[in-house]
Amino acid sequence: MIQLPKAANFKDYDGYLEEETDPIFYRWTIETKGRRIRHTVSVEKGTDVIVQYVHGLKDVTDALEETGFEVEVKDGIDPRKHYVIARK
Repeated sequence: MIQLPKAANFKDYDGYLEEETDPIFYRWTIETKGRRIRHTVSVEKGTDVIVQYVHGLKDVTDALEETGFEVEVKDGIDPRKHYVIARK
């Protein structure tokens, strides 16, 4: 299963902040620009940056179908995302 942000809600991720101190300290922020999502995750021992590029739903489903997958798109618990189920 693949989760893809819905185009209309893509910017909802920009400025996201999640921070906890118990049971461990972590801080997760998200910045978006174009089709790029930049995750910055900090814990007591350091910080990592993960860059994610999001492709359009049609591009993803077309690529999966062209490689022999049967594709189904559903809404899920997170209204900001498409849930793509691919089966061979």
